[in-house]
Amino acid sequence: MSTNDCSLVQLLRDHPELPPFRQLDSWRANNKNGFAERWREARKGQAHFLVQECLDLQKTVTPQNAHQVRVRFDILRWVAAKLNPSVYGEKPLTAPVQTVNVGVAITPERLAEIRSKLDQTRDALALKEKTPNGATATATK
Repeated sequence: MSTNDCSLVQLLRDHPELPPFRQLDSWRANNKNGFAERWREARKGQAHFLVQECLDLQKTVTPQNAHQVRVRFDILRWVAAKLNPSVYGEKPLTAPVQTVNVGVAITPERLAEIRSKLDQTRDALALKEKTPNGATATATK
């Protein structure tokens, strides 16, 4: 599987001596005798093989077949990225993380002035909520 550029289904069709797909998938899912780990390693090997196929494709490019080669290259590259994303997958650009500590310095006089304005605003709002007869209005949302 790791040195083949065809699908697993095609590989199983070409080699009837191999176990059927459902049995292989069951072994992989149930990790029978470490099969799942060997399966992952084979898929990684297949990704490496497909990338080498991509490198070989560039030798066959002519003006007449450039589009076909590009499509095949893109497919092989995509499959390799899915089989081994840690090596061939698209890695998002990450900006370096920088930690910045910001401190605000305020004088005690300025703080007292801000608190005074806040208290005045609260008092003004409290007066607006009162109705003309002195009862408190109910707020509706």
